[in-house]
Amino acid sequence: MATPTPVTDPAAAASARDAPRGLRALLPPLQWLPQYQAAWLSRDAIAGITLAAYAIPVSLAYATLAGLPPQTGAYCYVVGGLAYALFGSSRRVAVGPTSAISLLVGTTIAGMAPFDVGHAAQVAALTALIVAALCLVAWALRLSSLVNFISETILLGFKAGAALTIAMTQLPKLFGVPGGGDGFFARIQALFVQLPSAKPAVLAFGIAAIALLVIGERLFPARPVALVVVILSILALGLPLFAGAGFSTVGVLPAGMPAARRPC
Repeated sequence: MATPTPVTDPAAAASARDAPRGLRALLPPLQWLPQYQAAWLSRDAIAGITLAAYAIPVSLAYATLAGLPPQTGAYCYVVGGLAYALFGSSRRVAVGPTSAISLLVGTTIAGMAPFDVGHAAQVAALTALIVAALCLVAWALRLSSLVNFISETILLGFKAGAALTIAMTQLPKLFGVPGGGDGFFARIQALFVQLPSAKPAVLAFGIAAIALLVIGERLFPARPVALVVVILSILALGLPLFAGAGFSTVGVLPAGMPAARRPC
């Protein structure tokens, strides 16, 4: 006697096939994690430690560039990196705060929370949530093609202006002076006025670190040169030789994540 052939619903079968495929599209790591090899772990660990050695000081600097407490930059790097690791489609992208975004946030909240760092952090967090909502709307409406209408000249001018502004906010730290000024030219004037009081040890230390980075990248390409420079700098600043040379550090950062509350 012949066995009856089971009847399956084509729509249900297609839905069963598409469910895992849709989950893999939502969480791209599910596409490559099954093929991950243990031999890659050592190199990935070195790359991660090197990125952390770069990301930690940069995130602290970007936070101060935005007029926020230094630890907020570390929060952005950690949370943004974890979110992109789950939902991002590229395995070779470092996600975190950038200089241009820090400048925009800083100029946005400067007039909203003057002389109040706590309130400025709340305004910046609310701004980030609003931008995230706008990005979701743009993704849903497929608005990414709008960037093609932005002139290359405008982008070049914006990047050049951001580079000059960042340079003028970081040069006082290289010379060991407080700096100051509300605008680009005011910062230049403040720097020139303070140059006679520059600290030679701080300037020499900064130039030596930059030289090590440049020379190391040329002599040892594809090696964690930045990590070595960061470790050497930390060890050197712990020596008694540099104790009274005028070096200033960020200091002890608050432990733990900030408490979630409604902006006031």
